[in-house]
Amino acid sequence: MSDLIMRVSLPLKRRRLTVKAVTDLTPSLRRITLTGADLADFETPSADDHVKLFFTPDDGGEAIGRDYTPRNFRREALELDVDFVLHESGVATTWAKQARVEDELVVGGPRGSTLVKYEFDEYLLVADDAGLPALLRRLEDLPAGAKVTVFAEVQSAAHELPTTTQAALTLRWLHRGDAAAGTTTLLQDAVGAWPQPTGTVFVWVGAERATASFIKENLLARGLDADTMRMTAYWTKGG
Repeated sequence: MSDLIMRVSLPLKRRRLTVKAVTDLTPSLRRITLTGADLADFETPSADDHVKLFFTPDDGGEAIGRDYTPRNFRREALELDVDFVLHESGVATTWAKQARVEDELVVGGPRGSTLVKYEFDEYLLVADDAGLPALLRRLEDLPAGAKVTVFAEVQSAAHELPTTTQAALTLRWLHRGDAAAGTTTLLQDAVGAWPQPTGTVFVWVGAERATASFIKENLLARGLDADTMRMTAYWTKGG
């Protein structure tokens, strides 16, 4: 791993939190704000951290864990924002669609964090809907003037999100229209047409597994360094 990227461990703890607010950000993205005294020692030092949320199925069976990005954490208010992509089905989607203030949710982690020193010449960030929370958080973390290119795939303009960054941002929203997520080559094509960089590059991709793999292979073939790439398969088509 590059000396500009370091992995650290964090104390593993489960926290019992309650829903404080429910906010629809787009037609397919819902923010759940969680709160509770258990957040007093919560840590999330990196943009692509993951917490595990535990959902109890309707049949009362064993809780099912799903990984999510801590989108915002406000220590003074003991508030944690988690953004949910609202799919047609799934235990997390079902819970998010029905979530009400005072509902309880158990949150575990993060168990570790990947810290990036922002000393690269250029940054490439790529995401589909599932990776947007981490991508937007990364943009907020980048230093002023950093050269960053972003490719983000969503269904339509109604699903785009505002960005906050001090970086020198080139942003392209890619609209798949009526095509199902994970069935287009919009992200692959955009990365393939991205001009060859001349300096050191940090790459972060958060997308469907096959899409992320294809992008990694494309960039490796172009001579980019695998040690300065972070590829996260947020979901698997058909999985």
